[in-house]
Amino acid sequence: MDNILSILVFFPAVAGLLGFVIDKESARAYGITVAAIEFVLSLWLWFSFDMSNAGMQFVEMIPLIPDMGISYYLGVDGISLFILIMTTLMTLIGMTSMSVTKNIKNMIVTLLFLEMTMVGVFVALAAIVFYLFWELSLVPMLYIIGAWGGPLRVYASIKFFLYTFTGSLI
Repeated sequence: MDNILSILVFFPAVAGLLGFVIDKESARAYGITVAAIEFVLSLWLWFSFDMSNAGMQFVEMIPLIPDMGISYYLGVDGISLFILIMTTLMTLIGMTSMSVTKNIKNMIVTLLFLEMTMVGVFVALAAIVFYLFWELSLVPMLYIIGAWGGPLRVYASIKFFLYTFTGSLI
C-alpha cells in the first residue's frame, strides 16, 4: 500500500472532521471504530516491515520548498514502528475506557486530532515536519486540559501552553 504513513497520519484527522456530523449517542462507538481501524493499519505496517533491513522503510518524500530544503518526509524504523503501534493501541484503549460524559463528541474528535499529531511526530524524518506536528499537538492537549480538567483547568492549560510553547521555541 503506497503512502501508508500518510494514511496513518491523516486518517484520524479526516475521521475527526467527519465526527462532527455524527450524533452524540454514537460518538463513543465511532471513536472506538476509528481508533481500531488506525490500530489495524499500524499492525499491517508491522507485518509488512522487513526486520532484516536496518534502515528507514515506507519512506515518503514530497519536496515542499526545494530551494530551502523543506520536504514532507516520513519513514519508520524498528523503534519508531514500535512507538507508532503503542500510540495507536493506547489511543484505542483510551477510547474504550473513557469515562467522560460531558461533551463526549468533542472529546472524541479532539483525541483523534491528538492521535494524528502523535503519529506525525513519530514518523517524521524532517525537522520541520516533526516541529509542525509537535506544535500542533499542543492545540488538542490545551483543549483537553481546559475543557475536561479539574477546578483550576484554565490556569493549568495556560501554564501548560506557555511552558511547552516557550520550551519548543528555545
